[in-house]
Formats: sequence, C-alpha cells, structure tokens
Amino acid sequence: IYPFNPHGTYTTFMIDMNNQYAQFYSYFDQALTGHGSLLFTWRGDGGMNFWPIVAYYLTSPFGLLTLFASDRRLPIMIAFVTVLKLGAAGLGMALLLRRFRGGDGAVGKAMIVVLSTAYALGAWSLIYAFNIMWLDALYLLPWVLLGIERLLSSGRIASLALGIGLNLIIDFY
Repeated sequence: IYPFNPHGTYTTFMIDMNNQYAQFYSYFDQALTGHGSLLFTWRGDGGMNFWPIVAYYLTSPFGLLTLFASDRRLPIMIAFVTVLKLGAAGLGMALLLRRFRGGDGAVGKAMIVVLSTAYALGAWSLIYAFNIMWLDALYLLPWVLLGIERLLSSGRIASLALGIGLNLIIDFY
C-alpha cells in the first residue's frame, strides 16, 4: 500500500502475478515447446497434475493469447492482455450506456466515452492489474447487465444466459 511500499513490489496482487500467473504461462510455454509436460509438473507441491491448472488459467479467452509469446516476451504479452481486457470492459460499458442513453448528440456521445473510460480505468482495474484473472469480471459485467435489460424489455433470456454462463466458465474461481 502506497505510504509503506511506494513501488508496489510487495503487494498481495504482485505476489499472485509473480508466483501464479507468470509462472504458469512460463511453464506452459516450455511444455508446448517440448521442455516440460502438459500432464504433470514437478514445479508445485512436490509434483502435481498439470491439466487442472491449464483449465483454470486458460478459461479466459484473453489468456490464450499468451500462447503467442515466448518465455522472454511474456511480460509484454501479459501487459497486452491487460490492456485488451480493459478495452473490452470500456467497450461493453459504452454499449450498455448507449443502450440506455441513446447517444444522442455530441454531449451524449462524449459522456458515454467519459463514463465508459472511467469504468474501464477505475479502482477495480488499478487494484486488480496484477491479478489479471479477475479483470475478466470487469468486461463481463456490462454484458450481463445488457442481458438483464434485454430480458426485462423483450422477455428474451438468451443474452442473459450467455453472459452468466460465460461468467461462470471464465471466472469460476
């Protein structure tokens, strides 16, 4: 927390990034290039099955992008995935606000841009920037809200079921 740790190197979320996400994506890259096993790893708990971890970390569609990064370029890809998740959150919120506001006139459109940007770059994003798995909830929430609005306005449940289903699959933890 800022006064006691101005560089943020010892926060809980930074520990998650260093010890969980970066380690998994690094080992996954090594396993895909033939320097490790996709079935079993000795890296945790005296050896463990690797498939549940793969299912846990790769349920996010953005997490699959790390397959295109080598071990050395992993920090850049994690930053890119973070930016994509924040962009998807802003887009989803802009669509939700446009649905309610209509986006009439330049002032309405400017407000939608300002509010959706504020949503995407708010406190949740700052706090969870080093815990990238939880950023999925940020971009899925507007889609669930759009599904609720569609259910209430037209009685159609498919959008809501899709939004909640994706949330349960991607953020099951």
